[in-house]
Amino acid sequence: MTFREFMKENGNEVKKTTFWEDFSLAERFGLSAIQYTFNRAFKEWKEDYEFLTELVLVLNHKIWQYHVLLANMYAAPYEKDKANNTPGVPLKLTSYMEDLKFKRTRLDTLYSSIIHDLKESAICLEKINEDQVFKANAHAANLLLSRVYLYMGEWEEALKSCEKVSNRLYHLEKLSLPYSQNFFRVSCPELIFAQGSECAANIFGAFGGYCFRVSDGLIGLYQSDDKYKDLRASIFLTSKSSRMVSGKISSLFGSYIAEGDTPDTFVLRYAEVLLNKAEALAMLDREDEAIDVLKELLETRYENGIYPEITERGEDLVNLIRDERRKELCFEGHRWFDLRRYAVNPKYPLTDYKIIHGVYAEKPESGQAAQIGYCVLEMYPKGKGWILPIPEYEINVNPEIGHNEREDAEYVEF
Repeated sequence: MTFREFMKENGNEVKKTTFWEDFSLAERFGLSAIQYTFNRAFKEWKEDYEFLTELVLVLNHKIWQYHVLLANMYAAPYEKDKANNTPGVPLKLTSYMEDLKFKRTRLDTLYSSIIHDLKESAICLEKINEDQVFKANAHAANLLLSRVYLYMGEWEEALKSCEKVSNRLYHLEKLSLPYSQNFFRVSCPELIFAQGSECAANIFGAFGGYCFRVSDGLIGLYQSDDKYKDLRASIFLTSKSSRMVSGKISSLFGSYIAEGDTPDTFVLRYAEVLLNKAEALAMLDREDEAIDVLKELLETRYENGIYPEITERGEDLVNLIRDERRKELCFEGHRWFDLRRYAVNPKYPLTDYKIIHGVYAEKPESGQAAQIGYCVLEMYPKGKGWILPIPEYEINVNPEIGHNEREDAEYVEF
């Protein structure tokens, strides 16, 4: 699908510029031509809102997101001292079909390209006051940039990116207020960006189908007793067919998606800004500042703003922030990627964590599914399942891609 076809399908006609053709032509001549084309276009049209908006849309449609996701599924976690010798995924900077055998790009080169694209997007969007959550602005670009810097262990840079997200435009809502319990409504002051699809609603059973069970580990993190009540427990989790499932989405919608809601598998919320900032500060040993940022979040998540005193320091503080991240951002697509980067954290690596999945089979006598055992995935690098296998079809088409090292997970049968 071309850029114009994409825009037309989404209700937008693109008639005013030749940016798409300009960049498609530049791609034939390499990075220097692309950079020249961007510099020329930006210099000429930086004062024109409509032209600049289309320039940003073209650049974003050329895609960075897939490189981030693919790199964190089919390549090893980013380690600064190994990235220049770690195979990533192919980096294709052209939009047209080519009869080529692409090799895997080094992980440091791949991440440099991602950082470059996000920085350029933030600059292009800086003067655009976009008030629709379905269109990215500079704040969205900077939040994504902070997330990528966390993947890289670049704490100073992650902190700088967080501080560029305005707390005047976005703020947390108190969960004690009834209307604040839906993070996926267009008017939510925490919502910075959403793709606007219904993917997450389908995954988490909003339409009445099968939905995934919440792990006991996550359920146990939410504290509710006579003194402290974490309101997220009753809002983020809900019971369905005797199972605890995601309440963030499935309990918000019945058999349809309400007008003004934005259920999605990819959202950017202000809560992540605070969590990214707190983690970066803690890793930089600025612990009092990290605690102050974390308090800002907890005050809105506990009943009457009363939450347990934070006395943790050092690695314990970092682990507390990690737990809060797990609780706050559950079902939003973070956990897998967070566990990968925790495993290679140079200061406080997470080494003693395991993922245990039940294995089920149908009982012949009853026709009902029953658990017959479980599989255990150790933390990276001991567990090899953190890097997905390259599909055999891809290797047959392009042998230069190569295999990822894999081994069967430990299986325990009842």
